[in-house]
Amino acid sequence: MLSALFSPSLLAQERLDAVTIKLNWQHQFQFAGYYAALEKGFYRELGLAVDIIPGDEQTPCENLLETHFCTATGSLIERRLAGAPLVALASIIQHSPIALATLSSSNMTTPHDLIGKRIESHIGDLAQAEIIAMFLNEAVSDASVEHYNNSPGIEKLINGDIDAALIYTTNEPFLLDQEKIQYTLIHPRSYGIDFYGDVLYTSNEQLRKYPERVRNFREASLKGWRYAFDNQEEIVDLILSKYSTDKSRQHLLAEAKAIEALTLPKLIELGHMNSGRWESMADTLVALNLAKPDYSLDGFIYEPNIPDAYSQMLKGLSIAASLLMILVIAICNSRLSNEINQRKALENELANTKQTALNNASTDELSGLNNRREFFQLGDTAINLSNRHKTPVGIISIDIDDFKTLNDRFGHGIGDETIKILSEILTENTRTTDIHGRIGAEQFAILLPQTSPRSTEMVAQKLRTAIDNIKIEISPTSNANYSYLEFTACFGVSSIRHEVSDSIKTLMRRADEALSEAKKTGPNKVVLN
Repeated sequence: MLSALFSPSLLAQERLDAVTIKLNWQHQFQFAGYYAALEKGFYRELGLAVDIIPGDEQTPCENLLETHFCTATGSLIERRLAGAPLVALASIIQHSPIALATLSSSNMTTPHDLIGKRIESHIGDLAQAEIIAMFLNEAVSDASVEHYNNSPGIEKLINGDIDAALIYTTNEPFLLDQEKIQYTLIHPRSYGIDFYGDVLYTSNEQLRKYPERVRNFREASLKGWRYAFDNQEEIVDLILSKYSTDKSRQHLLAEAKAIEALTLPKLIELGHMNSGRWESMADTLVALNLAKPDYSLDGFIYEPNIPDAYSQMLKGLSIAASLLMILVIAICNSRLSNEINQRKALENELANTKQTALNNASTDELSGLNNRREFFQLGDTAINLSNRHKTPVGIISIDIDDFKTLNDRFGHGIGDETIKILSEILTENTRTTDIHGRIGAEQFAILLPQTSPRSTEMVAQKLRTAIDNIKIEISPTSNANYSYLEFTACFGVSSIRHEVSDSIKTLMRRADEALSEAKKTGPNKVVLN
């Protein structure tokens, strides 16, 4: 009897530190890492007995001395800037899944298309900063759209009660696909707003009083997330068997893949956070008048490797002994330092040579744009993403009018200068996110992600006008007595068609067909296909 009372297992259970984590939504794969850490004993291994409590966005963690850990979206930064003493421990989802969904039949593909439309931009009467900031970045005023509260599900969008639904790309796209509904996603990230997704956090008080508990909980949770991503089907079955969920197995598996795509666990260290990214998010809130410009993020981002007071004391005691050793080593290192500097110089030279070779392999030397091969490779990636997320993409094929005649009149030197000037016009009048390439001698192309057919045509007309207005002073040659160089170009415009699963080649082919028609009826013309 006494041996049973004092068995190691019972004593171990008594020593477990009981903690709770409150989720910001109901049970689903969004919190798979915490389920895995509990089920696989990762918490117990570090002395923790964890209780997982489901929640919702309308009931955030407030009393963090009773609820020890919580999860939230990247908008956690807004609460911190408002004065809440919170500490971000780890960002699990690196990119926010928040987006707007529209029906493809509406042809609403950009924020500008939503002017005057009914938009879900609020959750529980709270404006979603990412959505509002996206409109701000695109110079769409807050008053120019009708704001609505978010309703779970897709019924209001399907029924036409709203024009754009606030959705999570980890959830609603599955429902839309199940209903075989064609839709378009408008991502804030495509317009320069890149918030973190789910974040694990605690309070300053918790971290100050129980640093080891915080460190252990974070470590076990991240271990759980690694396991969850490596064993997605097992964890989905765990969710279905042990946690209440309204989602089917197929839906949970789709959610798992979508979360993995936003987390990139094989490329980015799980839990990674960047102070510059948090500052950028804070600056966005300041621009929206949701935070004061004199904010401070000191202590907000958890530093797991900061030593505790005892370690710092030991470090201080060792400094004196270390100084003597450093002095001796410094003398020995003097000679070695010269060798290292020589080696670094050689390595830098080799690196520069390698980078030059890489640039030469992907860049057209004369124009400075992507060469044909690189343009199609980058375009292939952009088109695949567009087909996956149902986002718009436009393409413009460009050809200089009568380029051979221009070369004959002015000489190849002026022809080369024309190529350079045109390249500058193309890059200066488009976005850095657009993909530019020199496809042939006088042919160029631009791929425009997140751009509707109407906007693509407007860009082409803008470029046509810019080129038409060019007047460059040149020195007369023996072949021609001209003081100024003027030239025009024709443009073929097309846009992606998701219903036929366009590739970069099929999209380019349609643009080239439009370009051919423009040259027949041109010069100086834009034709759509």
